[in-house]
Amino acid sequence: MNTTVLSMGLKSTDAEGLYINSGARIPSDMAQARRMLIIDNTAGLAKVADFDETVFVNEGDQAVEGFDPYGVPLHKAEQASRVYLGVRNDGKELVVYCSKSASNQEASNALTNAGVDQARQIQVDGGGSATCGYNLPGQYFVEPGRALTHLMGAIPVTDKGTITINNLNVRTGPGVSNSAVRKLPLGEEVTLYEVKDGWVRISNTEWVSASYVKKIKTLPYNATVTVNNLNVRSGVGASFGVTRQLSLNEEVRVQEEKDGWLQISDSEWVMEKYVK
Repeated sequence: MNTTVLSMGLKSTDAEGLYINSGARIPSDMAQARRMLIIDNTAGLAKVADFDETVFVNEGDQAVEGFDPYGVPLHKAEQASRVYLGVRNDGKELVVYCSKSASNQEASNALTNAGVDQARQIQVDGGGSATCGYNLPGQYFVEPGRALTHLMGAIPVTDKGTITINNLNVRTGPGVSNSAVRKLPLGEEVTLYEVKDGWVRISNTEWVSASYVKKIKTLPYNATVTVNNLNVRSGVGASFGVTRQLSLNEEVRVQEEKDGWLQISDSEWVMEKYVK
C-alpha cells in the first residue's frame, strides 16, 4: 500500500489479524488539516495527533483517519450528521459526540466542555456516511449497531448530575409552558442527555431546569480559576497555611473534592466556589 495517499483510513483487527482499509477523498478534503486517532488496546490508551501515514500504519492496533474539527461550515449541507471523537483522562477515555446539525465549532466546543482539549479532538465522519446522527443539537452517546464507533470500541458517555433543590418539577419539554409530570427530590442523581435553552433532558421525554442541576465531574478533571490571587493552602480549610496564589483564568487539575475544597496537587487545596 502506498501510505503517502492513505485517506479515509481505518485500521483494526479481526480473526485473521491486522488490516487497514483505505478509500479516496476529493482534493479539497485532502487539502484540509487531517488528524488520526490511534488506540493501543494492550496499554489501554488512545491518542489524537496530526495525521502521519507511518505512525498510522505502525502504532497501535486500531486507528482512524479524520479531520481537525475546527472551523465553521460554509453551508448547511456541511452540518449534517457528524461524529466527533475526543481523548481525555491521559488517554484512558474516548468521548463520542454525535449530532445531526452541529457545526464543527459547536461540536468542538461540546467536546471542550466535556473535558477534551482541542488538540485531542478529531472529526471522523460526516454527511450521509455518519456513524451516528440524530435530530438533536448533540449528545454524548453512540448507536452501537453502526460500524465505526462499534469497531473502535467506543463506549457511550453521558454526563451525570445531582438535583440541588427539593421537589424539582420534571416537564415534558424545555420550558415552563410544558406540563409537569413528576417531581425530583434533593440529591437525586440524573443522566444529562441534552442541554437546551437553560433546560436539561434527563430521559427521552423529560426535562428539568439546568439551574437546579449540578454536573457530577469525573475525577480527575480540568478546571479554571474564576478570581485573581486565589489562595492555595496546604490542607482542607482556611486554617491551613497559604503556599502560593493562582491567577484569574489559570487552569488546574482537580484530583479530589472534599467539604467545599478541591485538591489540585498532592498537598495543595483551593476553595471550590472560586474554580469552575
